[in-house]
Amino acid sequence: MKADEMKTDVWATKLLPQLKEIVVNTVLSAWDQIEWWSGGVGIFGFDVLPDADLNLWLIEVNKCPTMQ
Repeated sequence: MKADEMKTDVWATKLLPQLKEIVVNTVLSAWDQIEWWSGGVGIFGFDVLPDADLNLWLIEVNKCPTMQ
């Protein structure tokens, strides 16, 4: 397996599923605290950190991250 294929495989099989689970569980846990605007779009910044075993850990969620 080539290095690029290994990176893609790790992303697709290990990291992306964890990231999706973190985002879904976080949003569902705070569902009644989220400010919903009719016709609006909100952006949340999820800061995650991988450990040595490539397990992702949620560090914080920013309500209005600066995108500078």
